[in-house]
Amino acid sequence: MYVGLFYNSPSIWQMIRGSMIVFATFFSVVFLKRKMSKLKYLGVSMCVIAVTIVGIANMLSEAEQVQKVDPALKIYGMIMVVVGMMFSGAQIVVEEYFMKGIAIPPMCIVGMEGVWGVIAVFAFIFPIVERLPGDDAGGCMESLSNDVAMVHNSPELQKVVMVYLVSVFTYNIAGMMVTYALSAVHRTMLEASRTAVVWVIGLTIHAVYPSSSYGETWNRWSFLQLLGFVLLVLGQGTYAELIQWGTGPRWRSLPSMAEPLISPDREPGQLLQSPRSPWSPGSSMKSPNAFLQLPVDLPEDATMALEELDAGASGGA
Repeated sequence: MYVGLFYNSPSIWQMIRGSMIVFATFFSVVFLKRKMSKLKYLGVSMCVIAVTIVGIANMLSEAEQVQKVDPALKIYGMIMVVVGMMFSGAQIVVEEYFMKGIAIPPMCIVGMEGVWGVIAVFAFIFPIVERLPGDDAGGCMESLSNDVAMVHNSPELQKVVMVYLVSVFTYNIAGMMVTYALSAVHRTMLEASRTAVVWVIGLTIHAVYPSSSYGETWNRWSFLQLLGFVLLVLGQGTYAELIQWGTGPRWRSLPSMAEPLISPDREPGQLLQSPRSPWSPGSSMKSPNAFLQLPVDLPEDATMALEELDAGASGGA
């Protein structure tokens, strides 16, 4: 994903990331057995068209961009972003299964992803890139010792790293909670809200600092890019069935019916599991005070005790 950012502007990179909704939808249907309405498929199709339009606008605006990049490298970068989105889509579907299928707390998942990420980087990634040829210190692709020295000797770089760490930390927690409360596909759809912010910042940088190599210009192809963004937002609204385009009930998802929950003898605050698929929406809930009115079958001795209480209350009245 970040390889693609080398050869494309941040806004284009962000918009192409909208393709993650396609992979998240595919994995949700295949592995989580989630049923999709025709309206949801229409929303996904609109997102695919939007990402395609953005890619075309990216190629047509090459001559008017601040940074000139070989068209072949731009295409390579866009392909790499799409491949990265395939893995990201699979990742958030697995996260949804962990949280709703086997009831792992969201914060635990965020922490363990960080732990395994650190292990993978120091055990595999750095040893590999330190042995590949490149332009970093020592003639390698990436030198860990040089990176440490740069951070140690640059207060400005330390501030940037800290801001980045806080940003990624809050982003991962917020994204995980969206997946926990809604679904993996809903999380991918919300990603587009960042696209407008990234694009506006890029345009602002170029407007304020025209000589800067960062930022991007508003040119005749930017309208095509804007069209792709609007279509992406409409596709997300269609998937969420907030926009229904006058379609009939057959196009929309049927409302989920309330199901009786099994209420075992548990402490307040523990999960009450539904007898159906454990990762389906609404399959579990927490009882903060253990005062839940649920249609459940009580043991015979408990039923007799309740009848005696009712009789005593009636007699006292």
